[in-house]
Amino acid sequence: MVKALNNKPYPIRHYVKIMLFISIFALVVDLVISFASIFIVKQQSTRYLQDTANLYIRQINHDFSYINHYMGWTLANDESVKMMDTPGTDYVDYIKSNERMHKRFNELQKNYGQEYNFFFYLKDQDFFQNYAPMSLSYAEFRDLKEQIVTLTDYQKRIRNLLLELEPDSGSRQVLRNQHRALS
Repeated sequence: MVKALNNKPYPIRHYVKIMLFISIFALVVDLVISFASIFIVKQQSTRYLQDTANLYIRQINHDFSYINHYMGWTLANDESVKMMDTPGTDYVDYIKSNERMHKRFNELQKNYGQEYNFFFYLKDQDFFQNYAPMSLSYAEFRDLKEQIVTLTDYQKRIRNLLLELEPDSGSRQVLRNQHRALS
């Protein structure tokens, strides 16, 4: 008789409670897995976007570094610039130097795109020119020339004022030496 009591079926309410418990447990596990998946995918997407942005930023910085180096080297060492900057240069030599500069910067613009404009300014000759195909209107070009001339004059005045300062402290002396190195 004891055996018969142990095999006695449970009431339906008991089975409903077990099914409800299993369903709620499965729902909670599903929610945890879903939120974890969403969080992981969001992190991966963010990391992918950051990596892509960093790649573009590094490329842009590399391009600007190369352009700055190229421009600086050209201004400091190129014979065409020296010839154009020398007062009394023969007109034919001046035009040939100008054409060589135009070709150099045109090649640089071909490598980096039409977004870049390369301007050349010689104060003593009052010479300002864009060495790349023009993407500015004439009014914008005139305004840019005026702005560059003004900034160049302003920088020269600041440099002269800094050189005239008496070094009464170590920081001014360092600043003065740095400006001499830049000149």
